[in-house]
Amino acid sequence: DETSVIISFDTMDALGKIMTFSKKKIGSLFKNMRAVMLRFSVKASTEADMQFDKLTLTAAGTGFDDLDVEAVYLYEDKDDDGELDETDRKIAGPFIFNGDNGTLSMTGLGQTIPAGTSQNWIVVYQFSTILGEPTMTTASSGLSLTPQRRILLGGSAMFFILIPLFLFFRFGPRSALLSLLIMVFVSCGHDNYLGDSTGSTTYQVSIASDADITTKDASTGESVDIIGTPVEGEVITLTKGASSSSSTTTEATADAGGDLHSSPSLPGCSLVRSR
Repeated sequence: DETSVIISFDTMDALGKIMTFSKKKIGSLFKNMRAVMLRFSVKASTEADMQFDKLTLTAAGTGFDDLDVEAVYLYEDKDDDGELDETDRKIAGPFIFNGDNGTLSMTGLGQTIPAGTSQNWIVVYQFSTILGEPTMTTASSGLSLTPQRRILLGGSAMFFILIPLFLFFRFGPRSALLSLLIMVFVSCGHDNYLGDSTGSTTYQVSIASDADITTKDASTGESVDIIGTPVEGEVITLTKGASSSSSTTTEATADAGGDLHSSPSLPGCSLVRSR
């Protein structure tokens, strides 16, 4: 017996409209409390230009994503190096998660991927300064980084100047000194703030499923198929007090050209990226 299968040209055309997601290795920089958490390519098949309208991200890990992460951004990684730098184009942000291990939706993206081409995108976390302040590190090297502490943190700088001065003239030098010591301690973060008893917290962000992506044919508005999900980011571990046993540690850093060198730093939080 013969079985006839009839497939219309419209059906074949629809099956050909595919957007493919591929995870890529992130770069090496952790600078100004910003970290690339997820890197992926978005490719449109040859049948049509495709418009990318919405992306939903899901957080995981032991850290407090709604508190520790001040903002989340989406960039096009123009130079395809997996790092956030001046050549990259911001697509969307800032966004915040709706809770710990929660989600956020990047809507109204309006990004067009021409037929047969691809773009490289990165998801970037802006971490809170209360977790410490690493400079740069190489993710693939597995190096642990101890940050230099800053006494003056952003908008808090004036408080470090005005409050001790006020207490000095009002109550004397002892009160001023005590208040300054307390503020320095607070600015470097609290042991209780980091999630578990070891002083470490983990963070991860992912595109969980096809349902987290809204894309369409840029000309007709028809939906297209998604291939490649889930796309899971690397697990990043922030460790507080890893070097507290010594007064001075050696910090592995990278200059603008990517060359590693060492410099002295103070004990504090360290950054470890695991795969």
